[in-house]
Amino acid sequence: SNHPATDLYHKDENITVTPAGGIIFSPNYPKAYPRNLCLSWKLLAPPGSLIHLQFDEQFHLEEPVNGKCSHDFVEVEEKSQTTIIKWGRWCGQKAPSRLTSKSNTLRIIFNSDDYFVAKPGFKIYYSL
Repeated sequence: SNHPATDLYHKDENITVTPAGGIIFSPNYPKAYPRNLCLSWKLLAPPGSLIHLQFDEQFHLEEPVNGKCSHDFVEVEEKSQTTIIKWGRWCGQKAPSRLTSKSNTLRIIFNSDDYFVAKPGFKIYYSL
């Protein structure tokens, strides 16, 4: 895309997870999130620590099509040297419950396509 590099439309962010924890949310949450987003957050906890994620109950992205989140979605994956665990890909109003990583790193990916839906998006609390 021809957006300037400073734009929020394409961003990869690294986050160091501390005992205080923190929050990741879709832009403008809980107001409608923008179109054409490709965002990712890589969470890194201290060696030997696990990361807990909890999705806020106010969760709404574009609805799935034929049961698949093919348009707008939030996805959680965990990469190790040898494998990628796909924790899930979610859309519509079905947020996952709490999840806990198996290692000290997780990646959260948020994609929205060029069709605007007036939905609030997501908010995720992360902690050790």
